[in-house]
Amino acid sequence: MPWMPDPTAPPTPVHGTAWWFWLTLSVVPDVLLVAGLIGVWRHLARARRSLAERQVGELETARRLKIIAENASDVVMETDNDGIIRWVTPLILQRIGLRPEDVVGTPYARLVHPDDRETVRSMEQEVQSGTAAESDLRLRLADGSYRWFSLSLRPVFDAAHAVVGRVSGWRDVHDAVQARNAAAAVRRRLDAQMTSMITPLMLGEPVRDDAGRVVDFAVADANPPACAFFKLDRERLVGRHLLELLPQMATTGLIARFADTADTGRLTEIDDFPLPMPDGSIRTLDMRAARADAWISFVVRDNTEKVAALEKIKASEERFRLLAENSLDVVVRIDTNDRLVWVSPSITGALGWTPAECIGRRGIDFLATEQTREQYRRDKARVFAGGGAVSRAQVRSKTGEVHWMETHSSPFRMPDGHIDGVVASMRIIDPQVRAEQALERRARIDDLTRLLNRTELMDRLGGLVERGDGDVAVLWCDIDRFKTVNDAHGHAAGDAVLRALGDRIRACLSKPEDLGARIGGDELLVVLCGARDLGAAAAIAETLRRSAAEPIPFDGDTIETTLSIGVTLAVAGEGVDALLARADDAMYQAKEQGRNRVVALPAEAGSPSG
Repeated sequence: MPWMPDPTAPPTPVHGTAWWFWLTLSVVPDVLLVAGLIGVWRHLARARRSLAERQVGELETARRLKIIAENASDVVMETDNDGIIRWVTPLILQRIGLRPEDVVGTPYARLVHPDDRETVRSMEQEVQSGTAAESDLRLRLADGSYRWFSLSLRPVFDAAHAVVGRVSGWRDVHDAVQARNAAAAVRRRLDAQMTSMITPLMLGEPVRDDAGRVVDFAVADANPPACAFFKLDRERLVGRHLLELLPQMATTGLIARFADTADTGRLTEIDDFPLPMPDGSIRTLDMRAARADAWISFVVRDNTEKVAALEKIKASEERFRLLAENSLDVVVRIDTNDRLVWVSPSITGALGWTPAECIGRRGIDFLATEQTREQYRRDKARVFAGGGAVSRAQVRSKTGEVHWMETHSSPFRMPDGHIDGVVASMRIIDPQVRAEQALERRARIDDLTRLLNRTELMDRLGGLVERGDGDVAVLWCDIDRFKTVNDAHGHAAGDAVLRALGDRIRACLSKPEDLGARIGGDELLVVLCGARDLGAAAAIAETLRRSAAEPIPFDGDTIETTLSIGVTLAVAGEGVDALLARADDAMYQAKEQGRNRVVALPAEAGSPSG
């Protein structure tokens, strides 16, 4: 029978070292048995020694990797597939103020800012598919605040290449993120300033030859009006050279003047420069160039149409100067105390003030009315809340004149992102406002009589009745036999009668709040505010009736006409329709009683008095 030793018992040590072997003995009749045993013994010894050395090597490698992780500048963390922390380097205490034992066994997502957890979920999905993922996230510190870290998340595989966990590295990038956000804030502020301007504005980077001379400028940025000027969107405009966009500029000397600004910092100011364009036309431009760090800021105003118009009408030199100055936008910056800290020179042409006279003054001091000052306060609050505002305001010039100005306001942001004031561009819009006011008057005034029209009368009367502003009397006036006037003398005569009666009604309105209106072809309405009683209102109606009966001159002759007038008083809680229906009823009673008379009808039931 073969003999096998107990596999659990260690072999007898040789030279102080013990080795494990699996030994099988059989009875074999010669010396080959011994040789065979020695060979097997040596083979097993070498195999066991190789395995032990490999295990020691792996343990040493793991030990070294752990030492490296624990001494790295990043926090290293191991988690399972459910995001539970298995192990983390002690550096976590220094970075976020928590000890390893505080977080081991908890989901690491709890350390992530709530707004960034969706990003973590997306990264987990990538890692589960076997790929690494990286992103910037905010981690909660021990004191409850948050700090930016860069998370590098990588999968851990088993022997079958299945994902069994994750290893992540957390690097503190708070200062870098803050710097990046500050740079973005500067960019947003610059974009707001550039966008608020109505004139084309570009940033140009000097292009130098081998000798260091400026020979061209590359467009580094441009606002929407500049893109419109070149008929290119921003993506296609940025990076192009000026001489590529405007080849004709090469012979104008403009590049040399702008190069002087780039080299010396001296401001370039050019007015009414005739610049040939690629399409063969010539544009008359105002240009300004100023150095801004490594770039040149270009501002262009196209005066082509203005100059052509001035040449056509042969305007005087003074009128030309005023039109040119008033066509420029005024740009201002106001601090958080409502003090002007910067004003563009165009303020002089627009309102007569010099920039020095404006610096330090409050923006609200230039407004002419309390209504526009209240609008200014609302707009400023909206801008300081992070929004923008477009509004109109009545502004007083240095000579005391009042002008309407349209203002575009935006927040002025500091590098750290907080709002440190307002930047605004303004321009005078007096002609536009006058045209709008004329249209508004026509919408509420009857062209023929210059009295209110029916729509405006109903709006105002409704407000008076609803507010209960004192006693309100209504006089409903109907022109007697008005059709006969038109038939006998023509419609021009009818118009003359209406104009005359409109003038006579206005003469009977003693208070500013009294109203006169034409509500139909031959129907006129008078509203008296503060009437003492029905008798006092009827007395005014009688005065109007007598005035209306006076002859009206027309075409070398006279026309005689009369009014039938119904009078009533408004009652508290009564609607406009009921009030007008009673006045209309009183007027019809005046007609039935023979015309050319006044009938006063009280609110309560009963016979009229006349």
